[in-house]
Amino acid sequence: MRLAIIVSISLLGIVAFSACNRKAATPFVECKGDCITVRGTLQQQGMTTYQYGTHTISTAEGNAYVLKSDVVDLKKFEGKKVKLTAQNLHYTVENGPELYNVVVIKEVE
Repeated sequence: MRLAIIVSISLLGIVAFSACNRKAATPFVECKGDCITVRGTLQQQGMTTYQYGTHTISTAEGNAYVLKSDVVDLKKFEGKKVKLTAQNLHYTVENGPELYNVVVIKEVE
């Protein structure tokens, strides 16, 4: 009986430890409100006059968007062709572009 309890506790510890070490999947976040879905190459944003956002995406049609994300690590997608969905935060400063919050992103070919 005692051996069964020790084995059970050990197995429980192993399962709990391995679950903690798994990378968490990006949570699904529904985009609500004024959202866009675009394809293009994600780039880290450099110095700007408006000083907000961390990344940009330019589409084949010539549209450019300023991005940030509360749920996705955009650095993992820098320089890659992606499809993303983002919510317009309706935030701008004088003569600056609108800021979008990326909620879903995936690499495409």
